[in-house]
Amino acid sequence: MKKLLFLIFISLSIFFACKKQEVAIDTSSKSEVLKIIEAEKGLQNLNSVSFCVVKEDSLLWVGASGYADKAANKPATIDTRYLIASISKSITAVAALMLTDKNILDLDADINKYLPFQVRNPNYANTPITARMLLN
Repeated sequence: MKKLLFLIFISLSIFFACKKQEVAIDTSSKSEVLKIIEAEKGLQNLNSVSFCVVKEDSLLWVGASGYADKAANKPATIDTRYLIASISKSITAVAALMLTDKNILDLDADINKYLPFQVRNPNYANTPITARMLLN
């Protein structure tokens, strides 16, 4: 889990660094990004990593490093599939908070307001289930 969170942090760091500094991705920039990724891949003892550099709405560069299958000497590519583990929980929480910011979702409203079916805990039939409860 630490490795996964670290990779998310690195991805976000690269994303925000590119956005703030208006970095153009050229050969030297790619080289710097690769140095950072390779160093961290070694520190985190990762077999491989796939990554991208995004600036605003544009995908500037994609890459992969390491081995998708070390025993078979199969290199990682941008199409290598990775297990997502618990990252879907973080993505769901961010999406819910974005909907809350846009006043589309009320975290404390009864979840039945948003669903085409009724949801109730039979042990607490009078207590509404909220998005905040589900996110916790």
